[in-house]
Amino acid sequence: EVVSMTRLGPAEFAHGVYGSVGLWLEANDRTLVGDIRELVIELPDPGRGVEAVVELEFPISPQEIS
Repeated sequence: EVVSMTRLGPAEFAHGVYGSVGLWLEANDRTLVGDIRELVIELPDPGRGVEAVVELEFPISPQEIS
C-alpha cells in the first residue's frame, strides 16, 4: 500500500507534503515501510511559466483488520 500526494512548484514546497503525510500516518496508526519515491511528472520550465509537478509515494504498513 502507498500514500501518494502530488506537489506543484519548487522542491522547497516538499516539506508540506512530508508533514501532511506524517500527520496522516500518526492519525491512522500506520508507519512507513520502505523508500519514498518522487516521480517527476512535469519538469519546470520558467520560460513558459510552468512549475514542476512531482508525485511523492510513501509505502505504508498494511492496515490491521480487527
